[in-house]
Amino acid sequence: MQLLSLGYDCKVAWQIRRHSGQGEAFFFDWLMTPIDALAVMLGRDEDLLRDGRWELIKDDCCLRDLDTGLMFMHEFPSVPVVGGEQSHRILAEQVPAHLPIARAKFAYLRRKTLEFIRSSENLLLVRADEVATLDEAIANVNKMRSLFLPINPTLKFALASTLVPASGAVADTLIFKTDAGDDWRGGHESWSRLFEAATRRFAGQPA
Repeated sequence: MQLLSLGYDCKVAWQIRRHSGQGEAFFFDWLMTPIDALAVMLGRDEDLLRDGRWELIKDDCCLRDLDTGLMFMHEFPSVPVVGGEQSHRILAEQVPAHLPIARAKFAYLRRKTLEFIRSSENLLLVRADEVATLDEAIANVNKMRSLFLPINPTLKFALASTLVPASGAVADTLIFKTDAGDDWRGGHESWSRLFEAATRRFAGQPA
């Protein structure tokens, strides 16, 4: 089974790499991606990271693209912060010059990721969302399904949350309760159980 991160944050890509050894970069791997921002995958390259359409948030450690809602913590020139809650501070004065570089990079990753989704067989799209109820989880999965199933009707979906009351599965979707863990990467054993459950349910399953 192939795996692809749909965010929300970096831990999904990190856990996929830990589990599978996959090291190839895709669009959502190291971004913070609200559920509505997933629609960027079907957008235009020129609508991403436009001049003047950004702001620094979270004590300047994160840049938010105002048009898509995507949040970039690792892309723009920054300096380390010692003794604060944030590890670094983005240099606002250097953002405008870096925008064309970042725009070209993520335009390439968008096209690469879209082609990977379109052409892959037995692909599981994985997302983490801190939703507290199964109804909320299902609503977010349905947003994912509406965006990506028209591209590839064989896709499978997994949504991880530390807050849902229990794990469950239906049709092409796995909703899984994971553990918070000790840091941003989440609970490793619970993520291993998620991938194992997805493999049991979906690997080799006909479309």
